[in-house]
Amino acid sequence: MNKDPFLIGVDGGGTGTRIVLADAQGRELAQAASGPSGLGLGVERAWLAIATGCEQAFANAGVALDWSRCVLGCGLAGVNNRDWRRRFSRRRPRWPDSPSKAMRTRHCSARTGAPTA
Repeated sequence: MNKDPFLIGVDGGGTGTRIVLADAQGRELAQAASGPSGLGLGVERAWLAIATGCEQAFANAGVALDWSRCVLGCGLAGVNNRDWRRRFSRRRPRWPDSPSKAMRTRHCSARTGAPTA
């Protein structure tokens, strides 16, 4: 059984969230969109929009969603606010098929594109 990771790019803002799903070699498999995920609107709302968009991207690709194989890269409005970024990281969902540390998440500032800790 294939255990290669899926790469998920998230572009989230105050009006919507765009998702790109790719295979381990970076080949695009599907795109999807969902509601707003800007951190200023609340981290729970952001995670809900991200999860909804990811589910749709996997459905569009015709691939079963397995969170334990997912690596997220999130560019979200508001990630430059340290408190919001910490809250977002701490509230990372523990989806049923994802071991607690399996789903790795990185965020970058939309302003600089630089990774944030």
